[in-house]
Amino acid sequence: MNWANQFNICCFLDNHQYQSSSSVVECMLACGVTAALPAHASLGTLDDFINTHTNKWIFGHLGYDIKNQIEQLRSTHSDGIQFPDLFFFVPAIVLSLKEQTLLIETYTNTNASSIYESIKATPSVLNISKPKVSVQPKMSKQQYIATIQQLKQHIQRGDCYEINYCQEFYATNTVIEP
Repeated sequence: MNWANQFNICCFLDNHQYQSSSSVVECMLACGVTAALPAHASLGTLDDFINTHTNKWIFGHLGYDIKNQIEQLRSTHSDGIQFPDLFFFVPAIVLSLKEQTLLIETYTNTNASSIYESIKATPSVLNISKPKVSVQPKMSKQQYIATIQQLKQHIQRGDCYEINYCQEFYATNTVIEP
C-alpha cells in the first residue's frame, strides 16, 4: 500500500478472506488514471463511460447523495467530506493477488517487471510524523440519546421495524494518512 501513495487516485479492494464461489481474487489495487469520469457527473454519463471503456477495468464509487438523481429527494445535512456523488476511473495499473500469485497489469509505457521492482523497493513502514487527530462528534451525547429515544418510539408504534442511524464524527485542520 505504501507504494500506491505515489498516485493521486487509487482504489484498494479486499475480500477479507471471505469464502465465496464468486470470489476470484483476494485483493486488488488499481492505481493511476488513463481515463476518468469527471466528479459530479450524472448516472447517465456513467453508462456512456462504461460503454466507451469496454473490456477495461473500471473502478470507482457511488456516494450517498446519488439517490437524489434517482428519486425526488434532497439531503439537508452538512457534507464536511464533500466526496462527489460518483467517481469512476480506468486505472493505469492493476495489481491482483490470488493465492500466492501477484498479477500486474499495466496500461502505460511502464512494464510489469519495473513495477514489481518498484514495489519491492518501497519500504513497508514509512517514517511519517503523524499529527495528533482530535475526532469530535457532530452532535452531543444528549442529542444522540434524545434522537434514539424518538426512534425507539417510532419502532414501538410500528411506524417502522428497522432503522439505520448514523452519527457523524469529524476532525478539522488535520491530514489523515490512510
